[in-house]
Amino acid sequence: MTQTADLDRDARRTLDLLGPAPDNWVPDRPGVDHNVFIVGAGQTGCAFAFALRRAGIGRVSVIDAAADATKAGVWLNRARMNKLRTPKTLVGPEGGLPGLSFRAWYEARFGAASYQDIDRIPRERWAEYLAWYREFLEIPVRYGTRLVRIEPKGTHFALHLEVDGVARVETARKVLLCNGVAGNGGAFVPAVLKNLPPQLVAHTSGAIDFAALRGKSVAVLGERPLRSMPPRPRSKQAQRTCICSRAVRRSRPRPYHARGPIRAHTTTTSICPMRCVGRRRCVSNARVRRRRRIRSNA
Repeated sequence: MTQTADLDRDARRTLDLLGPAPDNWVPDRPGVDHNVFIVGAGQTGCAFAFALRRAGIGRVSVIDAAADATKAGVWLNRARMNKLRTPKTLVGPEGGLPGLSFRAWYEARFGAASYQDIDRIPRERWAEYLAWYREFLEIPVRYGTRLVRIEPKGTHFALHLEVDGVARVETARKVLLCNGVAGNGGAFVPAVLKNLPPQLVAHTSGAIDFAALRGKSVAVLGERPLRSMPPRPRSKQAQRTCICSRAVRRSRPRPYHARGPIRAHTTTTSICPMRCVGRRRCVSNARVRRRRRIRSNA
């Protein structure tokens, strides 16, 4: 008879050695619905929920504005890199428990040799691990719930929510904002582009139809969004791509150099094949100039 491998054996053993979570020791207060209210069910929100449970703090609620688990967080949505940029050895949401770490999860499914072969964590594997972490630890999440406003009420807070489009108010003693990049504000689109048809403008925070860009001229405003885009074969790239970014003037200390602060960056004006003008630093033109210098020196 074939026996199925227990992929979660080490994780279960870890929780067994810890013992059961302590009972809630926080006394109830009249008119307070939650001891802790966590906004965002991504890796940070779930890690806090598990840590609070182990600390004996009950009546913890986790919400997420996404409709379901597949839409929550960035890893299956706006994040488009093939691998995480951080080293695979960094501490994750396991809270010092090796049996709950990404490495333990990965090696149980793909083997220790496979873990040694990867230099960085594949993005989709990381998303799978976070989904397992949430489900294995049985962290309840209220999806389709959006925090609209926080109102101080003396010793606690009134939380104005939208639950599946219906307004309601709940109260909490403490609020943890774990909503990641979405908590830093909305997507910024220059005013000159806001009135264009949606098929002509896309933002990295939303879905992008890359197939529709083949054979077309594309202007990318800002270099940072490029870090979110997956590399594609040259034959499938847009016909022409212009990358423009603001040149930044700033000085910062040089901690490992005796010559003082770094000089401020200079702002240049350039005209690229896409006719990008003004106080902009055109990356595409810079690359052309660099290639010309290399050829002239050869």
